[in-house]
Order: sequence, then C-alpha cells, then structure tokens
Amino acid sequence: MRIGGLGRMALAASLLLAAVPERESASAAAPDGARASAAAPVAAGAADVKPASGKRVKPAGPAALPDVRLTDSRGRRFRTRTLRGGPVALAFLYTRGELPETCPRLARQLSETQEMIGLPTELQGRARILTVTLDPEYDTPPRLAKYGRERGADPALWILATGDSASLAALRTAAGEKTRGRGVRMTHDEGVRVYRPDGTFFRRMEGTRWTPRELAQVMEEAAKDR
Repeated sequence: MRIGGLGRMALAASLLLAAVPERESASAAAPDGARASAAAPVAAGAADVKPASGKRVKPAGPAALPDVRLTDSRGRRFRTRTLRGGPVALAFLYTRGELPETCPRLARQLSETQEMIGLPTELQGRARILTVTLDPEYDTPPRLAKYGRERGADPALWILATGDSASLAALRTAAGEKTRGRGVRMTHDEGVRVYRPDGTFFRRMEGTRWTPRELAQVMEEAAKDR
C-alpha cells in the first residue's frame, strides 16, 4: 500500500508521541542521586559546595603539624612532636619585621596570649605558642632570645625557634605559609594556626585583628576537641 505525503507525516507524528512516555518512564525510574548528579555535577576543587548528598564540602585546611627538628632561642634542639599533649598555636614572623600591622603587632598579641594560657586554667602547663622565623640567616638563637626577652617571652610557654632550610620549608608548606621577598622587604601571610593536642589542624586565626582572649579561647576549644 502506498502512503501519500500527508499520510507519512501523520505516521511519523504518531510514532514520536508513542516514544515520549517511554523516555519519561526511564527518567522516573532513575535514582534521585543519579538525576541530581547529571543535572548539577560538583566541580573539583570548588569551595563550600553542596553535592546531591546534602552535605557541605569544605576546602581542605592546613595539614597536621609535621614532625620536624627545630632549635629554640636557648640553642636547644627539639622535635615538634614533643609539643603534643596540649594545643599549639603556630605563627611565623621575623625579628627585622618593621611594619606596625604585621610582625610587631603579632608579637604583642602573642605576648598577651601567653599570659592568659599561663593562668590557672585547663590550658596551664599544656598549651604552647610556637613562633618560627622566616629569616633564619639573621634570626639566630641569640637574636631570638633577645627578641623574646624584650617581649616577656617565657620559654616554657612561648617558643621562638629556627631550623635548617628543609625543616622550615616543611613547616611552612604544611601550614600553608607563603612569603614574598627576603630580609626587611619580606612580606608573608599573617595569622595563627591552632592545632589539637594530637597535632591535627583545628583552626586558623586570620590576620592580626583577633584579640589575645579570642586566641586563648580557640586554644581551649582545640584542647577539648578530640
């Protein structure tokens, strides 16, 4: 039987309409997660995204405090693993830093924080502040000792340290610390990283706009977060 032009068009339309329900049924049978994944893929490396599971994905923070060998302001060599057992606040600075809003301000805040963690609280005898130089060629242990004395640093609570290039590089990398320039022209990321008693990262205090009381409180929270 021969079908004219209008007949062929009607036949094609009827076949198309018959196929639509099949496609809709296949879509309805697919799992919700599969449809969501196809409609909204999660970008790799995106910050704070919400995948189909409904759970927010936070970007990775600094790594755990690595076990490296350092030298304190008294010339004593130690490994960072010996600081475990209490919360640790890690900061980077250099003694020639002159910009008032960076290293000098940071040192003042750490000095006041030291007084708070030395009081009879849950942090007493457990918490440590670790300040590591970014200028090891200049910041020798004697210079770090002088810098600490001028700011009232108690070596039992506030450790000013230097180390070999490999150890310092490993520490900066784990903490996500970035520097630009050298010597008195150096700039770097300000802030303090707080670690739990087991050495895992807890929180970062950005810049220098936080108060010593706030840092002491975060260290206390880190001590309890196990």
